[in-house]
This record gives sequence, C-alpha cells and structure tokens, in this order.
Amino acid sequence: MADGWIYGVLTGDLIRSTTLKKEYGDELIAFIRDTLDNAGKDNIKPYSIFRGDSFQGITRNPENALEDTIFIRLALISSKYSRNIKEEHLDARIAIGIGTIDYLSEKYSVGEGDGEAFRNSGPELDKLKTDNKKLVIKTPWDEINEEFEIHCAFFDRSFDLITPKQAEALFYYLKGFTQQEIAKKLGKSQSAISNRIKNTDYHIIEKIIATYKKKIQEELNIKRHFKDKGSEAKWLLDVGKTYFERFNYREALSNFEKSLKMAREIGDRSKEAQALHQIGMVHQLTNHFEQALESYKKSLEIARGIGNRKMEAGTLHQIGMAHQDTNQFKEAIEYYKKSLKIAKEIGSRNGEASTLHQIGRVYQNTNQLEEAIEYYNKSLEIAKEIGNRNGEATTLHQIGRVYQLTNQFEEAIEYYNKSLKIAKEIGNRTLEAMTLHQIGLAYQNTNRLEEAIEYYKKSLSIKQEIGDRKGEVEILIATGSAHKDLNQHDKAIEIFTDLIERFGKSENPEILESVSIAQSQVSEMKKEPKTAMLKPPCRV
Repeated sequence: MADGWIYGVLTGDLIRSTTLKKEYGDELIAFIRDTLDNAGKDNIKPYSIFRGDSFQGITRNPENALEDTIFIRLALISSKYSRNIKEEHLDARIAIGIGTIDYLSEKYSVGEGDGEAFRNSGPELDKLKTDNKKLVIKTPWDEINEEFEIHCAFFDRSFDLITPKQAEALFYYLKGFTQQEIAKKLGKSQSAISNRIKNTDYHIIEKIIATYKKKIQEELNIKRHFKDKGSEAKWLLDVGKTYFERFNYREALSNFEKSLKMAREIGDRSKEAQALHQIGMVHQLTNHFEQALESYKKSLEIARGIGNRKMEAGTLHQIGMAHQDTNQFKEAIEYYKKSLKIAKEIGSRNGEASTLHQIGRVYQNTNQLEEAIEYYNKSLEIAKEIGNRNGEATTLHQIGRVYQLTNQFEEAIEYYNKSLKIAKEIGNRTLEAMTLHQIGLAYQNTNRLEEAIEYYKKSLSIKQEIGDRKGEVEILIATGSAHKDLNQHDKAIEIFTDLIERFGKSENPEILESVSIAQSQVSEMKKEPKTAMLKPPCRV
C-alpha cells in the first residue's frame, strides 16, 4: 500500500472498560463497536479491537481525524456506563498519527499495518499512559505538532470537567443539530439543552476543530497536487474494496466507477479491467446478475487484449460464480473449467486450487455430494502441497459442511476442528468465526444446545471484533433459536429484540431478512411461549 497518500491512524485505549465489562459484558462490547463504527465512516477498514480494550482504525481523510476522536470520546462519556465525576467516566486515550502507510494487509486487521502513520500513533499511545494524558496528535509537520500539543492539553482539561449529560448535548451540537432538535431528541426543554451546551467549551472546541482541518488540508493539498491519476485510480479502487467488505455496496460502486472513469482517461487498460471486475462483483452481490455479467465480460475482453492471463482466469472464475448464483450450474461448470485450464497453463496453483474448490461447491449445490468431496479433496491436496494454509482451512471447512448436510455430524465436527486449528494458527479471524458458528449449528442439530450456545458466543465475540455485521446477525438468530429450544423464552426474546433495535435500519437486504425472522419469532413466542422454534438453516 506504499502509494504516497497521507492517512490518519487512530489508536486508542479504553479507560474503565475492565471494570465495566464485568458488569455489562457483551452489551458493552457491542456499544463500543457501534461507537467506533459510527465515528469511522471514512475508514478504509473497520476499527480493529484488540486486547479487549484497545482499538485502531485508519481514516482516508486525515483532516477529519480530530473530529472523529472527539465524537468517540463524547459518545463514551455520555453513555449510560459513565458517572458524573471524571474518575467514573467511560473514556479513551487516543493517539492520532498522520502520515503515509507502507503496508496494510488486505485480509486481516488494521493492526497488521506499518508505516509513518502507524509509527506516529501506536508508540504515542504508550507515552500517553506514562504521562497520564488522554490525547496526542503527531504529524510529519513539526509546526502543527507544536501547536496542537497545547490544544490536546485543553481537550484533556475540558473533558475531565464535562458531565455525561453535557457531553451528550455537545455531541449532537457538534454533529450539526440545532438546540431545538437536540431537545426533541433527548426529551428535554430547549433551555435545558442550551444550559448544558453553554457549560461546555463548545466555542473553543469548534475553533480548534476548524483550525486542525484547515492546517491538515493545506498540507494535503500541497502533497496531493503532485500525485498522478494512476495512483488516484488505484486509491479509489482500494477505497471501493473497503466499502465492499463492509457491505456498503452503494459507496463501493461509486468509488469503482470513479476509478473506471479515471483509468479510461489515462488509458490504463489494466486498471480499467480491475475496476470493471469489481463493479461486476457489486452487481453480483446485489442480485443484478445481467449487469454483473456485462461488466465481467468487458473486463475479460480487456484482460485478453493485454495478454493478462491471470486476470483472464480470475474473471472467468467470477463469471462462473455469477452463473452459480443464478442456479445456472451447467454454465458455471463451463466457465470454471475454462478458468482451471488457464490456471494450469500458467502454473497458478492457487488459482487451480480455488477453482477446484468452487467446482466442488457447484456439486454440493446440486446435491452431488460424492463429486463435491472429490473436488474438495483435489483442492485440499494442492493447498497442502503449496503451503496455502488459508485454502487448506477453507476447504476443510467446506468438507465439514458436506458431512453436515448428510447428517454425519461427528465427521462434520472433526473437519471443522481441523479447519479451526489452522484458522487460529494463521490468524484468519473471519474463518475462525465462521467455523465456530458452524460447530455450534452441528451441536444444535444434535440437540446439544448448551454446547451450541457456547460456540455461538465465541463466534459472536470475533464477529463483533472484526466488524462482520451480517455474521453477527446470523449468530444472534442462531443463539436466540437455541435459547428458545431450551424453553428459555425470556432470554430468546431479549436477544431477538436487541437484534431488531440495532439492525432494523440496516441497508443490507440479508440483514433485514434476519431482522424479519427475529420479529416473527418474538411475535410467536409472545403468543405461544411453548411453540417450537423453527431452527435456522445450516448455511452451505
């Protein structure tokens, strides 16, 4: 990722979280995750939570880093977990580091990154703890660092004196709400809101935020003036991929289309093909399959024209997946085999293993389970041969699913555990969470409900940590159903109600489908508490 762009890295350490977690448990973790997500809308990856009470995120707009930090701290202080004196505030120490990024893993968490921005953030957080401070800003520009050292001290004093109710009013005021709107939102009089805001340092805070934005933007304008459009096209692709990973397909598509336009302007056929490929993936996952295939075929034509056989194989593979998603299994196999042929010709063993795996998925989808196992084993053999541990773990996971489909639950659990072991060793938290979830389903299918719930809890913790909202909802549905199967209806209703409140306004159709399931289950339990629960399907 050494593209020369300037980013902002926010590394934080929660204050009082250890004490509060004992009292509030997963509820507190979910609140912290929501707070970070709301403040990190410009982040190129979701916030990573590590060691239980530390977090790190990267914003693509470093001029907003101070404002993001203020909103995080005000949200924490104004929460129900804070008390009126500073010693009992839920708060955070935050180190803002501005600079370039040399490396950032595409697969794993933000914490895997390195570069100037990270070095300006992480080590500075350690100094905050030693110096008993809560905010620091370090940039590549000494003049800014010196000026904002004073401002950071001001914020420490101001936030130490603020009350949770004042912090809540200030939060909305800085968000742009009028006093009348805040009063209506909080159910208070306008005069009460006015007094709360007046008793804060709101006017100074506004000026400091504006000054920070102006100075950082001036430096960015100087640096970005010299960037070429090729770098910008790549940057837009990277931003689009981040939105894509977070299920924000609208923003992903917008960035991919901007990248496509820029690539065409400069005649960069390779980046044009990449952008078309990514646009196809957005259309595919939003069920616009005709548009997906159109984009893929344009990308394929370019890949062939420039002689990029690896890109050609990858796009053929993706066309196969689009056909598979629309149950056109014969066409899917046809494209997979074309992709497989090229992968073998160019010696792409990873591509070969991936396509063999996907052919196994087609046979699994068409209930040809012996053939599915055959292709999974071929994929597994290559993955082991080339040391692709991620591919090995993924295929072991999928073999477990085949056994689960045939009600061979012990065999399924055996393969899941093999997959889980590797996922932990290589740090693939996404696969680890998926496999824990699937083990839970296997236990639930054999009526070992207490064990199922334990695995669901482990999976939920990871999904919240990595920001997998769709996966979090799936786990909550499964957990609620297990509690209902145990006739623990109050607990099941509590879980489903929390899900509905937190995710009811999501733009993701799959999440909204789960919300609908939760609503129907709550309604059913309130009418007939003894009614058996419809078990969630085993996802394959």
